[in-house]
Amino acid sequence: MSEPNAKRRIRHYDPSYLQFGFISRPDEIKPLCLTCHVCLANDSMKPRHLKAHQLSKHPTEVGQPIEHFSQKKKVYLNQQKSFSLFTQSTDLKCCTLASNEVSFLIAKLKKPHTDAETLIKPSLFACAKHVLGSAAAEKLDKIPLSNDTVKGGLVKFHRI
Repeated sequence: MSEPNAKRRIRHYDPSYLQFGFISRPDEIKPLCLTCHVCLANDSMKPRHLKAHQLSKHPTEVGQPIEHFSQKKKVYLNQQKSFSLFTQSTDLKCCTLASNEVSFLIAKLKKPHTDAETLIKPSLFACAKHVLGSAAAEKLDKIPLSNDTVKGGLVKFHRI
């Protein structure tokens, strides 16, 4: 029997695994198949397991030159970069929408817009940091709530 406190061995990616069509994603230590985009378990990071995956799932890829998989790797990494840019623009739209919502609520209560940057934003940041973690607090910190930012846009905003 294995001991419950025994440490499991974590395998690391080797560049030679590209010959089987696998890369290591920067955010994970698991092997990623370039053909089906499936992440295998870390225990599968053995050449025989990677080759077995290639033989059973992608028999047409067996024996392809390493340049074939290098090209697939470039395409995959470029797709990830463009997805990252899309996510950033989506975050910007969400932050703008949140800013407009806060501005609408402040105007509805007939309070000065400086309250957003002096009271509301620091309060949101403190609550998110303690309750949701620092990553959520950093996301909330990106919401533009300064008086100058929301000054003219409130007239055009209509709550749905």
